[in-house]
Amino acid sequence: VPGRGHQLVLELLLREQTQEPIFRMQRSGALVGVKSRWSSHIDSFVDYRVQLRDLQGVEPGGLVCGDPWFESLGAADCDLDDVIVPSSVRYQGGPEFLLLIDYRNDKFNPTRGSFVQTQMQLADGLNDSVFFMRGDLRAEQFIGLGPIVLDIFARAGAGWVPGEGTTMPMEDRFYLGGGGSMRGFKLNSVGPANYSSRPELGMPAAVDPILEGRAIRDTPNQWVSTGGDAVFQGSVELRIPFTALGLKDWDSTAWVLFTDVGKVAYLDPLIRTTSIVSGGDPPVRYSVGFGLRQNTPIGPAALEIGFNPSPLVAREEQSYQLHLSLGEL
Repeated sequence: VPGRGHQLVLELLLREQTQEPIFRMQRSGALVGVKSRWSSHIDSFVDYRVQLRDLQGVEPGGLVCGDPWFESLGAADCDLDDVIVPSSVRYQGGPEFLLLIDYRNDKFNPTRGSFVQTQMQLADGLNDSVFFMRGDLRAEQFIGLGPIVLDIFARAGAGWVPGEGTTMPMEDRFYLGGGGSMRGFKLNSVGPANYSSRPELGMPAAVDPILEGRAIRDTPNQWVSTGGDAVFQGSVELRIPFTALGLKDWDSTAWVLFTDVGKVAYLDPLIRTTSIVSGGDPPVRYSVGFGLRQNTPIGPAALEIGFNPSPLVAREEQSYQLHLSLGEL
């Protein structure tokens, strides 16, 4: 691309498999964009992408009335019992803008500096009837307190869909919970949820006697998180290197103390879930915890345990969760 620091990007996506807690999807498509480097600290990426999305499996409770998938799934009047999977495919396309401002002293194991990421997405409705706008802002500040590092993280995001009682597709909604997010909760479990029947697993006859009377059998229903079209999250993390404790041979290992706070919700009051109707969604969720962190060439490896001080017993939440992460994984 003419001009210094600009690159043309062409991308072809063939049968990418995505597995999330509430759905399994296959995507194919194409992308054309321009990646620009404005300085040693600022990068941007502008693209237009078109995707063919095939929903191959879904927990019906993860759907909400107003989700564009209902029409493709053959469900009448948002009736979860009428959901048919595998579904017909759905097209989605539109432009996307990504801005990165990176003043960290190290991209993989930062101890000083700041990082800001802004992402704007538009589904233009040209390939199907789905139109929405989605924005996501993340900011992180690293403060050095001698050998100790204070990491402050904040995130806010929202999506807008025209019309009443409508929301973004489930794969584009916001989720919280799990490692790198709200560490006192299971993956994507924070926020509104539906109470729905468990799917029939079709276990082999040889396994059936073992499962008889177990949780799968005596709890025919389950809570399924739906995500939301608005999110905010804040985290404060204190990293204390072993060298600050007198262990000089452990210069790449640190104790980590953290607290997380966040919320996922729907902006449209007409979007209803079981937890919203029953008043079971607290205004905000939070967790605390600690762990060990080891620096590696591809980023930090961490073993952390997060505690949920106010677990919702009715939602089968546990009081703690163990998380293992490696680098950017």
